[in-house]
Amino acid sequence: MSAYDLHKLNDKEFEVLAADIVGTALGRRVERFKPGRDLGVDGRFFGAGKGEVIIQAKHWARSGYDALLRYLSTIERPKIDLLKPAR
Repeated sequence: MSAYDLHKLNDKEFEVLAADIVGTALGRRVERFKPGRDLGVDGRFFGAGKGEVIIQAKHWARSGYDALLRYLSTIERPKIDLLKPAR
């Protein structure tokens, strides 16, 4: 398996990569959004009878897992709660 250095990607490039991986893995076309205030939605698709599926991608490779987890629980979780995605 090849080794890829994801540190070289900027935030938006990482979001695009993550959405492409999810879309390929699930066989779905994932809608992506322009940079800006997206309320935490980096990608989304609608599951057959399952409602809206939201994708969030965070490029925190240098910050560590604990810092990412704190950020997700304090900043991103309230956004997800407002969106009420099916998944």
